[in-house]
Amino acid sequence: MFFRRKEKDKTNENIHTTSTSPVKKESKLNMYSKEVVKFIDNIKSLIRNTTEQQNMLNDQHDTLTGLTEDVQNRMASISDLTIQTDKSTESLSDEGNKLLKITTNVVEISQKGKDSMENLANIIKLLGEENKKIKR
Repeated sequence: MFFRRKEKDKTNENIHTTSTSPVKKESKLNMYSKEVVKFIDNIKSLIRNTTEQQNMLNDQHDTLTGLTEDVQNRMASISDLTIQTDKSTESLSDEGNKLLKITTNVVEISQKGKDSMENLANIIKLLGEENKKIKR
């Protein structure tokens, strides 16, 4: 009998371990599944965050591209204005040089006119003196 009990105990033990074994396996499988789901959710979250950051980066890139184009357009305008200013400065310089020549000519003509007036005044003075001598 003693041996029989042992056999019965072994049978009960086998039944007990076999009955808990599928539960343990199922529990482990559930834990593994939960970990896999958690891992996948983390990956999804990382991908979502990376995508959002990439979209933000793309938006910033688009903004910088627009600003760069704006700066290029403004620099082109400044370049055009500089060229126009250079041409205007050259034109003003040429006109200024012409004005200086004209002014120099006017001064020379005025000096000649002054000299002529002084000569005429001297002639009139001499004629007046001659006239006084004749009348005496």
